[in-house]
Amino acid sequence: MEKMTLMQALIKRALVFICFLLTVGFAYGSFLLLIPGRSLITFLRTNGYSNQAETIIMVLLIVFWIASLLFIVNVLQQFYTESVKRSSKAILLIIPMVVCAITIYHWLNPKQGAYLQKVKSNNGYFTAGAYPSFSDLLELKAKGYTGVISLLNPLVVPFEPVLLEREKRDTKLLGLQFINIPMLPWVSQNEDAIKRIQTIARDNQGKKYYVHCYLGEDRIRIFMRIINNDAPLLQAVEKSQLLNNMVTIRGKCLPLSDKLVACPMPVDDFFLRTIIASPIKYFVSLRGDNTQLDQESLEYDEATLEKYHIKYLHLPIYTKPYKPKAVLAIARQIKQLSQPALAYDYFMPPNSVAMEGFLIAFKADKPPLPVSLFTEPMQAGKVQVVAANIATGPQPTLMDVKNYLIPKGIRDLIYLGSCANKQYLKLKKSVAMMGVKADCFALNNKGLYMKIANDGPWYLFGPTLPDLRLKKEKNTDG
Repeated sequence: MEKMTLMQALIKRALVFICFLLTVGFAYGSFLLLIPGRSLITFLRTNGYSNQAETIIMVLLIVFWIASLLFIVNVLQQFYTESVKRSSKAILLIIPMVVCAITIYHWLNPKQGAYLQKVKSNNGYFTAGAYPSFSDLLELKAKGYTGVISLLNPLVVPFEPVLLEREKRDTKLLGLQFINIPMLPWVSQNEDAIKRIQTIARDNQGKKYYVHCYLGEDRIRIFMRIINNDAPLLQAVEKSQLLNNMVTIRGKCLPLSDKLVACPMPVDDFFLRTIIASPIKYFVSLRGDNTQLDQESLEYDEATLEKYHIKYLHLPIYTKPYKPKAVLAIARQIKQLSQPALAYDYFMPPNSVAMEGFLIAFKADKPPLPVSLFTEPMQAGKVQVVAANIATGPQPTLMDVKNYLIPKGIRDLIYLGSCANKQYLKLKKSVAMMGVKADCFALNNKGLYMKIANDGPWYLFGPTLPDLRLKKEKNTDG
């Protein structure tokens, strides 16, 4: 009899432990995922950390969840065991159950009417959004939709299997076709799902489908990218409209043409939501000074981009030293791309010398001199950028040429004044040994304007420089 009592006590203790483990574990895990977990991921992505770092942080968070959960459960079980009153024991069990029930209810009831915030495929046959309610399905039926394509995965327990069964029942009741293509972004390559989506895209005969995942975020964007690549277009889509108004966490993108947009470095969330669903076919990294970080950035993993028919190009723009002619060559290379492209650096101007140089080169088609490269003066004084490929200032010392102008890519000097000036002749001879060419022009020499209109970049100095600036201002006013 005594052994039986001991066995009963052990079973009771195990049941209480399991009860605390399941109820507290689910609610506590959901809290960690939705609040600190999401905040950490946003921080990592915003600051350009690699996917490897993101994975490590999330694994550590899971380890923390398990360790802290076991600690919490042990504390609760100790309180339960030491409690004398049955009411105290009941309260200890009921509170976690209630919190767990509320959490499950939250997961089982996605935001209603969210499908209205929808994304349409290029051919207009697929509309994507969040999980639809029954009233949403009624509206879709009234608008002539043939069926629903659900990207929910029954492995995401406990809520997605329940939601799947619910929409199977509702679509059957309304006479809508139901297709389930389970997807798991990030933790799966989704090969089977991608093949099924490609088949639907190719074989669809004018049927309209509503496509959804849970919140209408990552999975539907992947779906739309595949659809837009594999489904034939029935009408032309103005690509410039799709490239306009792109915004990342680091700032707004800048459309440069109907085939090119310049952006601060996008993060995973931006990539999935916007890039995949856009017509962009080339992802061009301009990052040069943080090459290792760029290579480790999972956002632009070449294999991932290739899966969505996006080509990755790394055309680094280095700023230490800065090479204007190399920047111009990169801008011209990107101009030659036959399909829409996104070019990015970590930040946009004025916080990115590389991007500023690229933008100038793209628009002016000249070796660019970014203004942000000249914020600090040289020994002889302040330098001013007056045109895409022209900087002006005082006569530089030899140290200025070596340590200031050359690292900024300036190897062509023009002296505005008498070519017989002794200081100029001495400087010309000295800088020639550094691989820098110095020339001189009178202000009224037409050859000067023909020369500085192209090539370079040029650094202008000399006694008649103020007259050149005044003449330029008069021409501008006229």
